[in-house]
Amino acid sequence: MSAGAVRRAGRERRTKETTVTVDLVLDGSGAAQAQTGLPFFDHML
Repeated sequence: MSAGAVRRAGRERRTKETTVTVDLVLDGSGAAQAQTGLPFFDHML
């Protein structure tokens, strides 16, 4: 792995009811962003 390479991981799960997508930058700053499409859930996360 080169010194400038960013380590990332991601996963998606789809069901009849919902789709969940998670993307992570493993060497990031620790900041998080959540977008659920539902304001209450966004607030809670």
